[in-house]
Amino acid sequence: MSNLCNLCNDEIGMKFCVSCVFHICNECYDNLTKLSCPTCRKSLKKKIYFAGKIGIESIENYDSGNRILVTNTKQDLTTRKTSLGIKLEQEDKIIKLSEFLNLTYKIPIIEKKKHFLTGPCVVLTENFEAQHGQFGSDILQDMVPYTDILIKRNEEMIKNSEIFILTINNEMDCFCSLKEWGIALAYGKIMILDYLEIDNIGEFYTFAQDSLQCFEKINPFDRDAIINFIPNFKFKNWVLYKQYLKEVINKKNINKKNIIKKQEKPPEEYEEIDFTDDEYIYMHH
Repeated sequence: MSNLCNLCNDEIGMKFCVSCVFHICNECYDNLTKLSCPTCRKSLKKKIYFAGKIGIESIENYDSGNRILVTNTKQDLTTRKTSLGIKLEQEDKIIKLSEFLNLTYKIPIIEKKKHFLTGPCVVLTENFEAQHGQFGSDILQDMVPYTDILIKRNEEMIKNSEIFILTINNEMDCFCSLKEWGIALAYGKIMILDYLEIDNIGEFYTFAQDSLQCFEKINPFDRDAIINFIPNFKFKNWVLYKQYLKEVINKKNINKKNIIKKQEKPPEEYEEIDFTDDEYIYMHH
């Protein structure tokens, strides 16, 4: 079967649609007025879960499509703007805290411009408001009393996804997200490690290997399509993303060699250690 684009019959096409064998090249995909398959008319959008540290900076940018908003206060949320001029979510895309805590209520999958958002949620305090066009520093709800519910909700949203994207923050303290990676991997999701700009990037070499092995199971002609599904992704195709993953793994190898070299270098002199009488008797017993 030919892998040429079924629209222009010129460029190599990719299987964006999971329901049929219609192939579309990157250029024709970008020119689609609606992200639906020209043949079966089903949506070409993928369901994505964006894992990573949730902080104030994430709230200010949630309109990019990476968070589902949870709050008891919907005051002016459809018209307020931050100092950055970012438009807030529409009211029908905001979940009430009471709904979030009620496990019989299913977290909705939110349709965005180029993807479906399955999670995660960011829970705001009841007193949330934007003063003078800016968010306050105490807008995040303390979720410790609801830890059991939060864990179940995160797993629910991960199960709803097709693609799992992990972004590591510079402090590398997004511990819940690291746990979520394992959950998504166990569910067989498409694993994406977002671009990192940290010194010890090599410590995530196993994550890079997980992503590589995930893409090995995908038809080579369809890998670029997966990359195209990711909004605002820094890599334009599979080749560039694969190169990045291998660089992460190589960073670990380089760091390991440097550690071995340091260990092999003998110290210039050893410090004398004074033992107590009891320690000396124990060692020579």
